[in-house]
Amino acid sequence: MPIMDADTQTVIWNRAAMAGGGPAPQRGDTALSAALRLHGMVMSGGLDHALDVLTPEDFALAADGFRYLRLSEVAELVEQAHDAAGDDDLLEELDARYSALIPRDQVIGDQFEALLRQRPDDFAPAS
Repeated sequence: MPIMDADTQTVIWNRAAMAGGGPAPQRGDTALSAALRLHGMVMSGGLDHALDVLTPEDFALAADGFRYLRLSEVAELVEQAHDAAGDDDLLEELDARYSALIPRDQVIGDQFEALLRQRPDDFAPAS
């Protein structure tokens, strides 16, 4: 199992966060990118904001991304949020649950780093 250095992790993370996984994304790149896209929307304005900006396909991809990252409770919450569009009380409850499940970005980062070590071929090369 190859050792992944911090620079490699940073390149792959940044590529997922800012470039949709890059020009030739692998499964892990696509999953991380979709999860980060939704996460960014939630952090900037909550699930209601994400529902205003993202498409149903974006939500489905994000749910798949969170499942890939072994965050299945978050994936289920994302699916519930998509179905709860317009229900302000439920969205507020889901926002609170999301914050409890992912209190900081590092929760996603830790899952990504573990998967990168376990399945490096799921990610495009960093160089």
